[in-house]
Amino acid sequence: MQVHIVNKLVLAARRLPKEKRGSVAIYFSLSLFPILMMTGAAIDYGRALSAKTHLQSAVDAATVAVVQASQSSSSTQSQRLALAQTTFNAALGPLANTLNVTVRESDPTSAKAYYEVTASTSLPTAIMNIAKINSMPITVRSGGKIKNLPSGPGSGCVLSLDNSAVDALWDNGNATVSLANCDIYDNSSNGAALAVGGSATLKARTVNVTGGVSGASQITTTSLKPDGTKAIYTGAARTHDPYANVVIPAYLGCDHTGYSTNKNDALTPGVFCGGIQINSSAVVTMAPGLYIINGGSFTVNGQASLSSITVGGVSGVTIVFTSSTNSNWPTVTFNGGATINLIAPTAADIAKGNKGLNGILFYGDRNMPVGLNYKLNGGSTQTLTGAIYLPEAAVFYAGNTSAANCLQLIGDTVTFTGNSNIAISGCGIYNLANFGVSPNTTQYVSLYE
Repeated sequence: MQVHIVNKLVLAARRLPKEKRGSVAIYFSLSLFPILMMTGAAIDYGRALSAKTHLQSAVDAATVAVVQASQSSSSTQSQRLALAQTTFNAALGPLANTLNVTVRESDPTSAKAYYEVTASTSLPTAIMNIAKINSMPITVRSGGKIKNLPSGPGSGCVLSLDNSAVDALWDNGNATVSLANCDIYDNSSNGAALAVGGSATLKARTVNVTGGVSGASQITTTSLKPDGTKAIYTGAARTHDPYANVVIPAYLGCDHTGYSTNKNDALTPGVFCGGIQINSSAVVTMAPGLYIINGGSFTVNGQASLSSITVGGVSGVTIVFTSSTNSNWPTVTFNGGATINLIAPTAADIAKGNKGLNGILFYGDRNMPVGLNYKLNGGSTQTLTGAIYLPEAAVFYAGNTSAANCLQLIGDTVTFTGNSNIAISGCGIYNLANFGVSPNTTQYVSLYE
C-alpha cells in the first residue's frame, strides 16, 4: 500500500513541472496581446510621425506657392486651392490623392494677405487594426505672407572680400554673434569659406557665401528661403566692394611722430606718423575731423579710454590707415577692457566743415599687404558707429554694440572672437554705401506668422 502511495506521489511530482509550464504558457498567452498592441502602436505611431513630417514639408511648399501666387492680381481663391493641391501631388505622389487640402485667406483685397494651408489625411494602420483601430488621422497646417526686407541704406553689414580664403568669415570658440536686420556676405569660393566652430553661434537675416558653409546647424536666420528653410545661400555671386571708389584724402608731413600717452589728453585732427598708443588709465578724446595714421600701430590698451566728441555742433571722426613709405604699415589693437566710443561723420557734419569721410569711421589703404591684423577686441565696452572699411586686413572683432547702433564691418577676412552685436539700424544719417540685396525692393515669404 505504501509503495503504491509513494508511486502516486512520484508520478504527481513528475507531472508538476508540466503543469507549471502550462500555467506559464497561459499567462504568456494572456500577456502577449497587450505587448503586441503596444509594439504595434509604437510602429504605427512612428509611421504616422514620418508621414506627418513629409506632409509638413509639402504643406510649407504649398503655402509658399500660394502666397507667391497671391501677388498676381488675376489669382483667384479656386486657383490658389488648385495650386496647393498640385504642389502636394508633386511632393507626395499617390499619397496626395487622399489629402483634403484647404486654403484660408485673411483678406483677399490685401496685397500682403496672410494665407493658411491645411492638409488632412488618414493613415491606415499596419498592426493596430487587430484592435479594430484601422486608421490614424493626421492634420498639418502652415501659414505665411509676403514681407519686405527691412529698409535701410543697405542690407549687408558684414562682408569678407577675399576670393579664396579658408575661414574667410570665422565665428569661433563660444562666440555669440547677432546681426540685427542685416545680412552677412562672403566672397571666398573655398568650400569652408564661412565657418562657425566650437560652441559659437551666428544669427543674421540672411547668409550669402560664394563658396561653402561649415557649421550651418549653428546658424540661425531671421528670414526664410521660399521653401521655408534657413536663408543660407551658398554658391552666391560675389559682392562688389562698396567703397571701391573712395580715395584717401591728400596729406603732407607729420603733425605727430610716435604719439604715446598714459595721461588724459585731447587729440585734434592731423597726421600721426608712427602710430598712436594709448596706455592703461589714460582718457583720450578725439575732436571731429580726419586722422591719418601714417605707419606704426594704433593701440588702445586695457582700462584706457578713447572717444570722439562733439565740438561746436560738429561730430564724427574718420581714421585712415596708410603708409607714405610703403612700409611699416599700420595695424590696430583694441584690447579687452578698453573703453572705445567712436562715431563717423554724417553728411551734416561734412557740411559744417568736418574733413572726414561721410559715414566712414576706419579706412584702410588698399595698397597695404593682405592679411595685416586689425584687432577690434574691446568687447562690451567697445562701440563703433559707421563703416569699418579695411579691404586688405584680417579683421578680428568682438564688440557689444547696441541693437540701434549702425555698423558695417568690411575686411579681407573677418573673425569674430567674442560676443558681438552688429546692426544696420539707424544708418540713414551716415549715408553708408549699399551692398548685397537691395532692401527696398526685395520681398520674401515669411512662414508661421
